[in-house]
Amino acid sequence: MFSTIINSGSTCSCALIKDGKIITANIGDSRSIIGTSRGEKIRVRALTRDHKPSDKSEAERIISKGGVIAKGNGAGPYRIWRRKDKIPGLAVSRSLGDTVAAQLGVSSEPGKDKD
Repeated sequence: MFSTIINSGSTCSCALIKDGKIITANIGDSRSIIGTSRGEKIRVRALTRDHKPSDKSEAERIISKGGVIAKGNGAGPYRIWRRKDKIPGLAVSRSLGDTVAAQLGVSSEPGKDKD
């Protein structure tokens, strides 16, 4: 017998390199970075940012859908909880495939970076 898993999702990061340009998209805390070298020195730069419930715009969306943002057991990162039964405890504000979290405003769309 098969069962449906509704409290599970994934994060994602992807990059397209075309004509000397890099286009990235991410969901959750999967990251894209780029490293460049000049001689012995290596410089690393983030190309994406994590989607966390502690970010103001992310928190506004979650709270507007009835989600609660709090630290689990008073420790660790801020997480998204359903008020009545304290699930799913998700530490990212964007995810693919988590049905319960989606009901609480967790988005499956990549976020828009301002830079």
